[in-house]
Amino acid sequence: MSDSLESISGPSFPKTIQWLATLFMLVFIYLVITIIPTLSLIDYPWAVYVGIALPIAIFFFGYGYILKSKTTLTNEKIIQSWIFTKEVDLKDITQIKLIQLHSLNWIIVPRLMVRTHRGLFVFQTADLMILENFRQLAYGIKTPKENTSSFGAS
Repeated sequence: MSDSLESISGPSFPKTIQWLATLFMLVFIYLVITIIPTLSLIDYPWAVYVGIALPIAIFFFGYGYILKSKTTLTNEKIIQSWIFTKEVDLKDITQIKLIQLHSLNWIIVPRLMVRTHRGLFVFQTADLMILENFRQLAYGIKTPKENTSSFGAS
């Protein structure tokens, strides 16, 4: 990783994944709108409503995570935002592995798996500059930085 790196940040998921998640969400909303009027929800106890609402809420939180999450890399830390922010000090990393399918980066998000004394953490990134620095962390090699945009950017 570059010694002059102060902080770089970028999206955790590529535009392709964000568009697909949006498409799935629109289809889901359409199905809910068309199915709800056909159900007789008046006779069910409150636990049934909770059992229906909870997975829907989790579904919406996951969708928001795909759209808004950011991965940040500094000289000291890797941070990924979401409801619960993941943060790992680079000095605490005991094992590291970069998982990437080069030709499928647009649909299978590259991820860095790191093990610390606190457990296993996985950081996704769609930013090429962060991915390059992840590669340097994992393998200690440098490759030319030609493009700093995100995968699947339009």
